[in-house]
Parts: sequence; structure tokens; C-alpha cells
Amino acid sequence: MTSKTYAAFPHPEPKAIIIFCGDPRFLLATTSFITEELGFKEGEYLPLSLPGGIASLSEPFALPKDFKVLKEGLQFYLENMGSITEVILISHEDCRKYQALGEKLGTLRMIKGSMEERQFADLKKVAVVASNLVARKITVRRYYAKFANEERTQVVFEAA
Repeated sequence: MTSKTYAAFPHPEPKAIIIFCGDPRFLLATTSFITEELGFKEGEYLPLSLPGGIASLSEPFALPKDFKVLKEGLQFYLENMGSITEVILISHEDCRKYQALGEKLGTLRMIKGSMEERQFADLKKVAVVASNLVARKITVRRYYAKFANEERTQVVFEAA
């Protein structure tokens, strides 16, 4: 056991839950976007980062365990932390979880159009799921991240 201490937020009252993919290629950009563009400081939001981000909430039959865990976790936070007034959903291009999901489901069932079109459709679908988890009104915002240059060193976020 270590004797070093670490700072904690004594009375956090998060304003939002942010669901995003843990893909390390997008992680720095995502955390910067959350603080700089969305204006949330640490402690003001609950980060829910998992493979594919919202993918688990978009496929309840293909990913039943993932769906159950994410849905129940999201619902728990919304019901037990009244300070949360919004849910922010972030998806990104070239998502490996979506690629794996496509292999599992088969290309025709997974993709109606392009992978990006599927992700935009899922962002809308998951926004409805999140909105219906609690009786009180919450705001749901959706974003899609994509590389802004050929070197893949810059990322841009657009409202979805």
C-alpha cells in the first residue's frame, strides 16, 4: 500500500454523463473537447468510456450483456444524481468496435449505407434510449469525431 495521498472532490455534483469510446487515438482530443468546447471541469461530468462508446446501447440483441450493463449504469446515475441534467454521446470514425460488430452481425445487417451513417443513426437511437431512462427531463447532445488531417494527428467534433 502506498502512503501518497491524492486529491478528491469532497462534494461533487456532476452536471453531465459523457459516453465515449476509449480508443486511444481519440482520447486526448475527446478530453480536450470536453473541457475546452463543452466547458466541463473535472468533477462536473461522469465519463463512461468503453469500446465503441454508444455501440452497446444500439444493439441490445447482439450485445445483450454490454447493453444491460451500460443501460443500468446510466439509469443508476441519472436516478441517483439529481444534479445531472444532460447526457453527451460521442462516436468517432474508424471505430474498431463498430468494425467488430459489423463482422459479428454481417455487413448487410450492420451497415445500411456507410459505417458513418450507421453511427449517426445509432447516435439518434441511443439519444432516445437515454432520454427515456428517467421521468425527469434531461438534455441529450450528440457528437461525431473524425480525423481532420491525413496524418491523423488532429480531430474535429461535429454535432450529430
